[in-house]
Amino acid sequence: MLPILALYSSEISPRGSDMTQDITVTGQVTAVILRADGSVRQKLEGNNLVTTLGLYHYAERFEESFNGGSPLTSTFTTFVVGTGSPTATIDDDLSDITEFTGITGEQVKASGYPKINDDDTDNSGRGEFVLTWHASYGTGTTLSAIRQVGISVASPTGTNPLLMHHVFGAAFTKTTDETLKIFVNHTLA
Repeated sequence: MLPILALYSSEISPRGSDMTQDITVTGQVTAVILRADGSVRQKLEGNNLVTTLGLYHYAERFEESFNGGSPLTSTFTTFVVGTGSPTATIDDDLSDITEFTGITGEQVKASGYPKINDDDTDNSGRGEFVLTWHASYGTGTTLSAIRQVGISVASPTGTNPLLMHHVFGAAFTKTTDETLKIFVNHTLA
């Protein structure tokens, strides 16, 4: 049996004759700021909203897995962080994130992600049946007043789709000598 992953709650009836049940996707975000010595300076957590296009993405991956394809292939590859404090909605796209100038706020997902049962101990939302996405923003760049995170397509622009969107309760900053690790955990049921 395919491990079905339970998280914040959006529902969709997937396409295809092999899929007859609704999919519920819930999400949790963990952002960890590490000092140069590797110790944790700040940890933020919250629920994230899986967008309508994110739900379709998961439904298509399920359909592929039941038909012999890979359930972890993805067109969503890039984390985007930004400022501002809008309300995340199910129809959000990249234009709903106030990005940093240039590509400073963009980071390609880490190699090997997304994956189930993440082994990174900085990820407090990991679990045996949890699908984790992850990206790290390394030293050398300051990101001030971070308030939002989303996952989009490669080299996102304009109204490109978002898999998920999260607005943190308060802004935070990553300095040039720190690393920001972001984990997006999704449970599918």
